[in-house]
Amino acid sequence: MPHKKRNFLSVLPALLFFHVMFLEILLVPAFPLPQTSSQQDDATILKYKVTDLVEQVKGRDAELALRRATIAKQRFMLSSALFFAAFLAVSLAVIRIREKARRKEMKSELVRTQQQALSLQMNPHFIFNTLGSLQSFILKNDRDASNLYLTIFSHLMRRILNNLECEFVDLEEEVEALRLYLELQHMRFGEHFDYEIIVDPRLDSTSLQIPPFLIQPYVENAIHHGLLPGENHGHLAIEVKIYEQGILWVVEDNGIGRAEAEKIKGRKGQDIRPHGTEITSRRIDLLNRLSPEFYSATTYDLKDIEGKATGTRVEIILKGRAR
Repeated sequence: MPHKKRNFLSVLPALLFFHVMFLEILLVPAFPLPQTSSQQDDATILKYKVTDLVEQVKGRDAELALRRATIAKQRFMLSSALFFAAFLAVSLAVIRIREKARRKEMKSELVRTQQQALSLQMNPHFIFNTLGSLQSFILKNDRDASNLYLTIFSHLMRRILNNLECEFVDLEEEVEALRLYLELQHMRFGEHFDYEIIVDPRLDSTSLQIPPFLIQPYVENAIHHGLLPGENHGHLAIEVKIYEQGILWVVEDNGIGRAEAEKIKGRKGQDIRPHGTEITSRRIDLLNRLSPEFYSATTYDLKDIEGKATGTRVEIILKGRAR
């Protein structure tokens, strides 16, 4: 018994040591030892680094989101621009096709109006009256007048037919055709009127070109509806001169005037519209729409101080072009 007690006492110090060590192991996590200043600085630096790293990650995420938004916006703008460009190209193509078709139609109409003007110059009534006048010269046995009349008529028909397919003719050609027409009318109605044609010498009539058959309807209108119905001997003056950068034609007569002419045609049951000048007005409108040149025709009623009609004046402005 005393031996067992002695052995226990010899082991007791070792047991106490292990017990204390066990308690230290259990108590150390719950009660950490105070840190030194160096450890605190290291912890603070680590905390700042972690915070800075987090901020960098957030900044990169935000930058990445902004880049994605910018790329999406650029893609949208690019697709919109491509769509708008395609829409504009299609619209321009449609407009060009329509404009081309419209100009083609206007050119066709211009050709039709030119042919109508030609038909008015060569209408059966004019040809019949011309041949009737030629027959009267033959019956009178006036060979000189017959030959002259036939020669003028043939030259006029040749010029009209030559200019049928021409969009423009020389100014000299148009003046000469007008002179031939007036000479025929003067030989028929010489006792009713005389005429004169004045061409500005500054005009180069051999190189300037104008549309054909534009002036003759106004001349014919002046003769048949202004001069022939009048009681006095009539006078027809045609002047061609430079006007700004174009050509001014003036057709002036001392006839009965437009108002009285319309009354006469109304009493005879005729259509009061001057078909030839109406067609020419349409041609002028088409020429203005098809070309940069400017064309116009303006009619003025001439009156004396008492307001009585003394005639009619027509001013036609053309833009001649060099041949």
